[in-house]
Amino acid sequence: MLTNKVVTLILLLMILTVGACSSTDTTSPTDEPDPTARPKTLTIQLGQPITVPRGETAVLPAADLNVKFVDLLFESRCPSNVQCVEAGEARISIRVSQGEAEAETLEMNTNPPLKQDVVSYGDFQIQLTALNPYPEEIDQRIPARRYEATFVVTERP
Repeated sequence: MLTNKVVTLILLLMILTVGACSSTDTTSPTDEPDPTARPKTLTIQLGQPITVPRGETAVLPAADLNVKFVDLLFESRCPSNVQCVEAGEARISIRVSQGEAEAETLEMNTNPPLKQDVVSYGDFQIQLTALNPYPEEIDQRIPARRYEATFVVTERP
């Protein structure tokens, strides 16, 4: 009789332990941002790198300059675990506005020889210095929502 109670208790503890270890994946299977999530505002400091997740905006408050990383347009960078003849490229779109001026959509490229890693808007230059995550394997699909672009904003000379 005591043995049955011990076995029952052990089984009950095992069931509770397994139940506590299981989890539910709450991530969305789509590449679209959560429309109910409130985007956070990031603050730009001139000459300093700022990392902006896809769909979010960075602001230079003193100049009322807004830089939004809109989307990943193209990804063909050579994976880090592969030797390639060419480095490849990734293209992104950003949306820039200042004050009441109409916003402008610009494209940027991770491949500096293509001369699209720096764009000008008004009195400012915006340089794309990094785009992460970087692909590691051939045919690796990285959801667009995971990308973050790092920019350096400076005043034009």
